[in-house]
Amino acid sequence: MNCIIEIKHLLQAERFKPVEYGQGATSAEIEAAEAELGLKFPDSYKVFLQKLGWIDCPFITVCGLGPDVDWRTNLRLIVQSWWHEVDSDIRLPRHLLPIVDDGAGNVYCLDVSQMRESECPVVFWDHESFEGADQIPTEVGPDFCTWVVNEINQLGE
Repeated sequence: MNCIIEIKHLLQAERFKPVEYGQGATSAEIEAAEAELGLKFPDSYKVFLQKLGWIDCPFITVCGLGPDVDWRTNLRLIVQSWWHEVDSDIRLPRHLLPIVDDGAGNVYCLDVSQMRESECPVVFWDHESFEGADQIPTEVGPDFCTWVVNEINQLGE
């Protein structure tokens, strides 16, 4: 997928150093995570997981899978934390897959309830919303690849 090449190219720019990404996850690891979480991941996120696994740099950390994932980038740990351990007033609904924490208590998620043609939008979950767990998160990107490329471009400006 071309967006993975574009993501790697953008992250190699000097302004993002140091940047780390994983070795990638196997199809079996991805399928196991989907089964454990009870969600079907969008195709673009699966390709990301297979090719990069996760990303960690000063401007963005994208959660993922793979043999070299750590506690900061471990999708399973992040999901369990947002689904179970946070305050029940702001606990994420199970159709939101958290992929990026913004560092201020908010999270960007894949909204798998809106899956269309194997893709779903990226939404922003505001932990301070007066609606709490009943909020309707704001759509910030039509799919994972488009969103992450745009996010990296904006962060680099």
